[in-house]
Amino acid sequence: MCGIALIIGPNPNATVFERMLDAIAPRGDVQETLSGDGYHLGTQRLKIVDRERAIQPWSSPDGRWAVCYNGEVYNFRSLRSELAAVGHELRSDSDTEVILEAFLEWGNRRCIACVASSRSPWLTGLWTGSIWLVTRSALNRSTGLASAATYT
Repeated sequence: MCGIALIIGPNPNATVFERMLDAIAPRGDVQETLSGDGYHLGTQRLKIVDRERAIQPWSSPDGRWAVCYNGEVYNFRSLRSELAAVGHELRSDSDTEVILEAFLEWGNRRCIACVASSRSPWLTGLWTGSIWLVTRSALNRSTGLASAATYT
C-alpha cells in the first residue's frame, strides 16, 4: 500500500515532513513531493499507470489544486474520454489526473458520492486511505484546510 504525507498550515516543518517521508519509504518504489509556502505534500508509491508522465502530488494546470491519493480508478479511461469531450486538455494518461479533473468539472458532491459508495456507477476502483484535494490559495491562508476536500 502506498503512503501519503501532508503538512498544511503556516510554517510547515520541513524536518518533520522528511521524517514522515522516511516512515512511508517502504511503501513504494518512487517518492514524489510538492512544497510551497504553507504546505508540504508527498507520496511514496508504486507507479502503475502512465509511468512516464503521471506524478503525485498532481497539480491542476493553473497550479491552484493538487491531489494525492492511493488506489486505482478502474474506469478512468471512460471518465477521461468524458472529460475530454467537455473540453479538458489532459496532460497524462493517469487515473490521478482524472480524479482531479473530475473534481474540477463536477464538484465535491459528485466526487463524495462516488467515493463513498463502493457500488458507484460513475467512479469504480480500489483505494485505501484518503484522496486529498487541496487548493493552494487555502494553503497560504492561516485557516489551512478550509478548502481541502478529503475522501476516505
